[in-house]
Amino acid sequence: TKYRANNIKKSYLQISRPYFNKKKDWCFIVKETSNYYFDVSTGKEIYIYVKMDKKWVLYNKITLST
Repeated sequence: TKYRANNIKKSYLQISRPYFNKKKDWCFIVKETSNYYFDVSTGKEIYIYVKMDKKWVLYNKITLST
């Protein structure tokens, strides 16, 4: 409650830790943006990455409706 009172116009971003497959060449991360003023989530996105040439490359982004 105190944080909300001091950040009425602010949104916050929540990012999950990466989840890997067994070979650790694929991973996904969940990103959620929320607004404290309206007390709602403004959306979630899932980012899927694949490891190519020792670098992580974005393979796909999925937007989830709230």
